[in-house]
Amino acid sequence: MKIETNPMCVYLVKNDSKGDKLLFRYPFGNINGTVKTNANEPCKRSLHRNASLDGVYYSQEQTDFLDDVISSLFAVKMDLCDRKFELKVNNIRFIGHPIQIQTGGSNRKKKPESPSIILINVVFALDAFARRQIAHCYYDLSKMIGIALGHEEKRCSYLSKQIKNMLAIHDSMASGSDAEVDTITENKHFEKILEECSLAQDLKKVYNDVCADGIIRLKVNNWIEISFCLPHKVHHFYKEGQYFEPDSINKCLKGLRPYHGLLLMTDRKKLLENLPTDSSPSIVRLINMYNPVKSLQTLSADADLTIAQVFNIAGHLIYWGDAIVIFPLCETNMYTIAPNVPTERESKFAIEFEDKFPDHNLLEVMSEFSLPTSLQYKMCPIEDKSSS
Repeated sequence: MKIETNPMCVYLVKNDSKGDKLLFRYPFGNINGTVKTNANEPCKRSLHRNASLDGVYYSQEQTDFLDDVISSLFAVKMDLCDRKFELKVNNIRFIGHPIQIQTGGSNRKKKPESPSIILINVVFALDAFARRQIAHCYYDLSKMIGIALGHEEKRCSYLSKQIKNMLAIHDSMASGSDAEVDTITENKHFEKILEECSLAQDLKKVYNDVCADGIIRLKVNNWIEISFCLPHKVHHFYKEGQYFEPDSINKCLKGLRPYHGLLLMTDRKKLLENLPTDSSPSIVRLINMYNPVKSLQTLSADADLTIAQVFNIAGHLIYWGDAIVIFPLCETNMYTIAPNVPTERESKFAIEFEDKFPDHNLLEVMSEFSLPTSLQYKMCPIEDKSSS
C-alpha cells in the first residue's frame, strides 16, 4: 500500500472561551518525539519523525512545533467552522473539519446562562503529496466524527465530560518545571488520557483501522455508530499493493447497468453480520437473494425492489469492497485466468480453497482455464459429445 494513503497522526484540538488546547494526539511516541537541545530551551516535539508504519519508512524532513503552536494552527476562528480545513506545512498536509458545538446540552442549570460554545477539530496529518481525492476522504472522516460528537454532546454532554477529564490529566501532570520535562513525561500525558478517556481510545481505533484496512466501524460513546471506509484501500482483491484511484471506483458506479451482475468478495453470512444495526431491510433482502448468475434486473424482481434501489445497494457493496461488477455467470461466457493472479502452491488462496473444498486443488482448477473456455464446454466437453 502506498505511503500517502496512511495518516501520520491524528489530533484533537479544542477552542473555547478559555483558549485553545491540543487535547490528544495519536501516535504520541513513535511519530511525535521530543527534541530538546539544552535544559534552558523549551521542549519541541516533531510533528513526525522518520518512523515505521506497516513496514514502510517515511523519509521526510522533520518539522518541529510546540504543542501550543499546533493547537493555535488547528483551532481556527469560529467563522471558519463547518468548512473544509486544510493546511500544508513543509512536507505535511493537515486535513480536518472544525465544528462548533454548544456544550452542556443535557446538564443545563436552572439559572439561565449564556450558551457555552466550543470548537472541536479532529485533524489528520498526511503526506504532502497525498492525492486530492485521498485528502477528501479524510476530510469526510473528520466531519463524521465531529457530527457524532456534537450529537452526543447534545444528548448527554459526552464531549464536555471527555474534555474536562483530558484537561484535568494535563493539569495534574504539568506540576513539574518546564525545563525538567522530558520525552517520557510528555508522553505520559497522552498515555494517561488514552487509558482513562473513551474518546481518545476511539481516535486510536480510527487511526489503527485506517492504517490497517481502511474500514472503520465505531460506536462513539457506545451510542452513535460511524461506518466509514477508504475505498482506495479496500479494493485490493488478490494482488498485494494493488491500488485503485477513488475516481475509478466512482466511474464504475456510474457505469452500472441492469444487465450487470455482482460477485460478492466476502462470505454472505459474514457480510450480513457486519452490516450496521440500522441497515435497511432492503439490503438484507438483496444479499439473501444474491446469486452470481442473476443480473441486477433479475435481482430487482426477485427481491421485490426497484432497479434504482438495487443500483444504490449494489453501489454501496462495491464502494465498500464487498462486491465487484461482473457479467452474470452463464454457460456461453468465455473465461480465462487473469495474467497477474497468484499461482504459488502455498499461496493463502490455495490454502483457503483446499479448506473449503477438500477434494479439489486450486491450481488444478485454474489450469482448466489456461485458455479461454466456456462453462458449457467444461460441463459437456466435445469428446463426450462425439462418443455419445
